Amino acid sequence: MTATADIVFRVLMAGVAAVGLGDSLIFAYNAWHNKETEVTCKDGSCVRLSKTPYARVFFNIPNWAFGIPYYAITVLAAIIAKPWIVAPAALGAIISTLLSFYLIYTLVIKLKVICRLCYLAHAVNIVLFAMWIVAGATG
Repeated sequence: MTATADIVFRVLMAGVAAVGLGDSLIFAYNAWHNKETEVTCKDGSCVRLSKTPYARVFFNIPNWAFGIPYYAITVLAAIIAKPWIVAPAALGAIISTLLSFYLIYTLVIKLKVICRLCYLAHAVNIVLFAMWIVAGATG
């Protein structure tokens, strides 16, 4: 990859991760202010989702609470590009993508709910995972 292409790629990766960070921060804001129906969705599905075990997959901690540091680390990894921060960001991409596939399944098959912010987070996770694969393949 040329130096210019590398910079463009890293800026794109940081931008995608920033979208994920913003998405997680919206979930956090909504949870802290009990505004799930006002800000996130109009049909009340977000409140129903936030009360399910799927909204807290690990240690009864909200999924967005893991998203905030993950996306922040990924933004920094894209900018800094040093092994000490790239490794945890890449590992986070693997974990978040696997979790996204599971949560997409639960949204579509089990809960039958459309959550735009959820799907946005899952799309961001999958795109970041693909970007890490491309970054690894191109050096």
